[in-house]
Amino acid sequence: MGPYQRAGSDAVLKRFSAHVVDRYQPGLPLSAATADLQRNQFTCSSGGAGRGEPPTRLCRRQMVVEDCTHTWQTHLWASEAASLARVRGLYDRRCAADDGLLGGPN
Repeated sequence: MGPYQRAGSDAVLKRFSAHVVDRYQPGLPLSAATADLQRNQFTCSSGGAGRGEPPTRLCRRQMVVEDCTHTWQTHLWASEAASLARVRGLYDRRCAADDGLLGGPN
């Protein structure tokens, strides 16, 4: 996940998103991508409801460092054959001094 503590949120998001797209290529079995994320301390669950087409699996990892919560999410969409169709990586940082999008220390 790189030097996320001191880098700007946009830079971390861009780097993480590119890493997710490179690592989890279309056609990879959903079970393999989920297992890999879990080995990397992500917690995965069903995608759930929301706007648009919800992901098949939503994997999230949070870390609290000093007064900031860092949240990484990987959204996985699978085809009917249970292989990846597309992915998306998201990142958010929320510090006690400001507001983030995905949650923070409180």
